[in-house]
Amino acid sequence: GIWIASADFLKQPHVQDGMPPDPWDLVVIDEAHGVCGDSDRYELCDRIGRKARRLLLLTATPHSGDDARFARLAALGNLGPDALTIFRRTRESLGPRPPRRVRWHPVALSNSTTAALAALRAFESTVAAKSRGAEQALLLLAVFRKRALSTMFALSQSIGRRLAWLGAGGSENDLDWIQPNLMFEPDTDDVEREERDGLTATSGLTAAQERSWLRRLRALADEAAHDDSKIERLAALIHRTSEPIVVFTEFRDSLTAIEQRLRFSRPASILHGGQDPLLRRQQLRSFLDGTTSILLATDVAGQGLNLQARARWVVSFELPWNPARLEQRIGRVDRIAQTRPTHLTLLVARHEMEGGLLQHLSRRVLAARRTLSADVLGVALPSEAHVRTALLRDSAITAAG
Repeated sequence: GIWIASADFLKQPHVQDGMPPDPWDLVVIDEAHGVCGDSDRYELCDRIGRKARRLLLLTATPHSGDDARFARLAALGNLGPDALTIFRRTRESLGPRPPRRVRWHPVALSNSTTAALAALRAFESTVAAKSRGAEQALLLLAVFRKRALSTMFALSQSIGRRLAWLGAGGSENDLDWIQPNLMFEPDTDDVEREERDGLTATSGLTAAQERSWLRRLRALADEAAHDDSKIERLAALIHRTSEPIVVFTEFRDSLTAIEQRLRFSRPASILHGGQDPLLRRQQLRSFLDGTTSILLATDVAGQGLNLQARARWVVSFELPWNPARLEQRIGRVDRIAQTRPTHLTLLVARHEMEGGLLQHLSRRVLAARRTLSADVLGVALPSEAHVRTALLRDSAITAAG
């Protein structure tokens, strides 16, 4: 009478057909915020919830700043006018906790990186003018800018995929990235879906014009990748201490570049959504048992992992355009059983592309969620789509609170 399964397993039609037709006494959805996108995962959970006498949603991040996603969360399995009942466990209820320290590290960029970003900004202006700010074009520009603010290697790889899509890629640039990832990792799926949607979008330029722009951009990115400022700053931070460290980046290409730079320093474990479950467990075990002292991870490790017994220091390699993700990252070590002060280091490019808005939003999230006694549900943040529009159109954005 008890079923334990993942939403991605249950959403398969042949599995749904074999599920009991009777109502469930209780349905529990863990990490409930992860099913609230516009997806088969949400439709499945909503359908199961409507067959339950009681529905319990567990999440430490109920509101990511996207009002539409929170509305879907509140509506899961709702059959009538019953109000959503919220139970919250605050830090105060758990007694004294070690402090959390947040440090911002502005990174001065190399001349080659600055040149690549200047060329990217010129490309953005050209595309915005030709497309008249069309949403499709903004999706493409968002892919390039987010990756450029992570690593130059990630930017180069995305440009290569776009060139392949335009029919101008080399032999190393096939189109396998267009196929959805079948590893069923919610955060990884979101990142890969964003790249697929962006890199197959219409830019407003002719194919010949865009290829000319992209080849120049890729050459500049490749040159800058030889001395990537953020990676060098990370390497310097790691070199100064033997402290175990968890490094988060949003993109697997950036993970590859960081791993290559650090391979001769200290042994590292690698976690990303492209690994099979066995390899991921092996990598995590190596970090937890002390075999390795660095954990390099995408946001596939941003939920559900308890790292507090091994580490207390998290580095966020870039500022996510959904700043609530920062709380998930530091939350891997800032947990109930943590006995030491925790540290979050944010690497921020000293450049207008990553200044201003992103820092403002990130500071608000970290300040409001430093203690769960803050009104987490009242932390009003713009959605990532609004952030994208504001950054790429240079328009103002208002976030209450």
